[in-house]
Amino acid sequence: MKTDKFEYLHSRHYLKRLVAAKVITKVINTNNDVTPQLDSRITALEADLSELITLKLHKEIDEKAYGREYQRISKAITDLQMKKNELVTENLEHTKDISKMQAVKEIIGDGSKPLTEFDDALFEAMVEKVIIKSTTEFEFIFESGQRVKVKASK
Repeated sequence: MKTDKFEYLHSRHYLKRLVAAKVITKVINTNNDVTPQLDSRITALEADLSELITLKLHKEIDEKAYGREYQRISKAITDLQMKKNELVTENLEHTKDISKMQAVKEIIGDGSKPLTEFDDALFEAMVEKVIIKSTTEFEFIFESGQRVKVKASK
């Protein structure tokens, strides 16, 4: 009876590892860098702004129209630059996460072989911290943000 339960849990663990390996591979192979598109839009707006200034220098546009257009274009450039900075920051975080996932993938491979012993590198790559609440109660906080509470028997 105990062996059946162990085999069942072991097979469930095996399937979870297999699915995790496939998910990790999918995430690692995903790259959504839109900064070149933003750069191109910013460059186009900067060209528009330069053209607007040229119109003003040649007195081909009145002050009010110039002021409105200058404000509109400047705001659009600032908004796009802020969006680009946000995306660059997100991309850096994503790159950091992918590095961790690659380390996990190297350890678990394709998920076809079960782990037979504790693996320090895998633990460090997946667990952000462990909170010891008492001698029998622990909380694992994973890099993904997931929390798991464990009660151990004495």
